[in-house]
Amino acid sequence: MAMTAEMWSISGLAVELDMDRRTVAKRLEGVEPAGRRGRAKLFRMADAARACFAPTGSGGDDLDLTQESARLKKAQADKTELEVEIFKGNLLESEDVAEVWADRVLSARSLLLTIPPRLAMQMKAMADEPLPAIEDTIAESIHAALCGLAGGDPGESGGGGMGAAAKVKG
Repeated sequence: MAMTAEMWSISGLAVELDMDRRTVAKRLEGVEPAGRRGRAKLFRMADAARACFAPTGSGGDDLDLTQESARLKKAQADKTELEVEIFKGNLLESEDVAEVWADRVLSARSLLLTIPPRLAMQMKAMADEPLPAIEDTIAESIHAALCGLAGGDPGESGGGGMGAAAKVKG
């Protein structure tokens, strides 16, 4: 009795060769199918084995189970490490950071916009004062605003850092 070569689909070869179906399909791209069943290409085991296990010079285009497994394990380890750092409080979620910065920018804007009206009132009262005294008042108002932005106690600076200059000047 004569033996005939069995024909294999890509899925069947993947199962028999213990390889990912995509890897088998990629490695069989240049191999002429020995037949067809419907739309499925059929290959002889000898042709498929040669193509699937032959060394390639493709520079790593083919999937390698060992390399892919190592990449997956490294990615999982990196993810776990980041989660631990977040849990410890050493890292913050980007959404949380963006929210805090948006709040800080709004606080800075509102605090800085209160400087001109307050200084206008003080400057009007200081019309006869020497220029260095006026400069000191402006600098104190700016420093008080910056202290308020840096997290200084708003009560100490007269509500957001603007009243400190008035307190210093008396």
